[in-house]
Amino acid sequence: MCYSIIHCLYLYTGEDVHPRYQTVCTVQAAMIYGAAPMATVAVVGVTIHTWTTIQNFEHHFAEKFPRWLCMFLIISPPYIVFAGFSIGASILTKLHKASAQPFSGLFCTSYVHSLALAVPGFCVAMMASVLCFEAAIAVQYYHRWKRIKNSFPLLAPM
Repeated sequence: MCYSIIHCLYLYTGEDVHPRYQTVCTVQAAMIYGAAPMATVAVVGVTIHTWTTIQNFEHHFAEKFPRWLCMFLIISPPYIVFAGFSIGASILTKLHKASAQPFSGLFCTSYVHSLALAVPGFCVAMMASVLCFEAAIAVQYYHRWKRIKNSFPLLAPM
């Protein structure tokens, strides 16, 4: 939902009233740099939560912390990453004197070379960690299925 709202900000501004248009365009361009990292960190969070759910912990590590802190640590990372990338993009855009323009006619973007490499690199790293956790989940699932099959041979299909 956040991702789609960010991409529609320019459309919601209405007519090209220059001060408001340029401000919204600059904000939107910075927020677009934070949207993809936010989504990938959310996927990492879901994957880690899935992995911890199937672990055989004697005492779940979350029991050691207050519930509000656990919820904060689960929910906040995507928004923290979004804020960091958006603020960083805004600062770098101003330092490189790049202006945000609606080149596509639908949403505003600005091009800063260091961000053009950093954002996809970060997203690739996050998705690689997702793949690692998914592989660990698949291996663990397979071992558990094999143990159940060996423990209860009558359950195996003939």
